[in-house]
Amino acid sequence: MDAVTKNKLVFMSLSKTHIFMLIVLVLVLLGAGLYTYHNLTASKTESSEANRVLGVVKESTGQFTDLDSNPFSFKEYKGKVIVANSWASWCPFCLSELSEFAKLSQEYSTEEVVVVAINRKESNEVAKAFLKQINNTDNIIFVQDPQDNFYKSIKGFSMPETVFYDKKGNLSFQKRGHMKLAEMVNYVEQALIDQELN
Repeated sequence: MDAVTKNKLVFMSLSKTHIFMLIVLVLVLLGAGLYTYHNLTASKTESSEANRVLGVVKESTGQFTDLDSNPFSFKEYKGKVIVANSWASWCPFCLSELSEFAKLSQEYSTEEVVVVAINRKESNEVAKAFLKQINNTDNIIFVQDPQDNFYKSIKGFSMPETVFYDKKGNLSFQKRGHMKLAEMVNYVEQALIDQELN
């Protein structure tokens, strides 16, 4: 008996159930492969978009001010790990998270890490009144964004929302939602490692 005839006999001996299960298995594997490919390419696209956005933000002028209405520019902090947080007084989790950022900024006060808290479209008076509830904010840089440009540039959709950039301005991580100190430290350490690898 030749090999072709032998293969025909084996195939014919498979029941319809076996053939159906084989087809389903092939389709599942194909679907899993396509899903994985899509997620990998989407992740790379988001990362490159975020890198481009940080460059635009760093080079921009006149968009941001500090709480005393003085111009602020990200260019001043080039070469540092930047933790940029979007917040507002109406955000229920922002108060506790900004308190955690105050601790983070103290923990990294002697290192090349800067915490920038960017207020979304509120007046200086509203922002200052809200921040009186937080202790030890001296090491945080508070920024006003009257046009909400930063939040739009990171394609924000939750509050609070934070991005971590390494010293070269590459996106290390984008966190949507509230964080505790341990999670913040983890992302800062990752940004420091990313910078060493790049």
